[in-house]
Amino acid sequence: MDLKKKIVISLISFWGVGIILALVFAGILVLQRNLTISKVQASPGPECKVSDDLHVTGSLTVDGKIYGWNVPSATVTTATHNGAFGAAFDGYPKMNIWIQTNGCSGYHVCDASELTRWAQSGGAFLSGDCWYNTGVLDSNDGRNDCLQWTAGASGNKGSLWSIGHVIYRSSCDKNWPVCCCK
Repeated sequence: MDLKKKIVISLISFWGVGIILALVFAGILVLQRNLTISKVQASPGPECKVSDDLHVTGSLTVDGKIYGWNVPSATVTTATHNGAFGAAFDGYPKMNIWIQTNGCSGYHVCDASELTRWAQSGGAFLSGDCWYNTGVLDSNDGRNDCLQWTAGASGNKGSLWSIGHVIYRSSCDKNWPVCCCK
């Protein structure tokens, strides 16, 4: 074999090994790469696949549901209400409808986990005490979201978030603003 062919074969071998190493290296990078994007627009069709890790700054909303550790912004309604927002089985949605026309358009009623995350992240104190959803029945003190926000009697209790991030209960016949989160 002449020298010219040896050089060509050596170069091909060198480049081949280099390409293989590059592919392996790229493969490792692909497996370990984290993808951070600020906006996603899927092409038309039934599926949009992401094969890498997806890190979202803020919240990820899919079909109207928020996923991840979302820190909400919080405020209170401009009006007050007792614990009776609706009739049997519709108190939660009626409460949410009520806040839309009382200073919290585009918000929803806060729950305990949202207010806790908000406080942990340094959220400012709210301007006043307010009703919030717990979804918990506490048989020791009668706290039960004012019977799912359908009862305005003093025998039932609802949870209040105070301006100092203190949680306490109130009888459902009292009027309070509602905590709103977004």
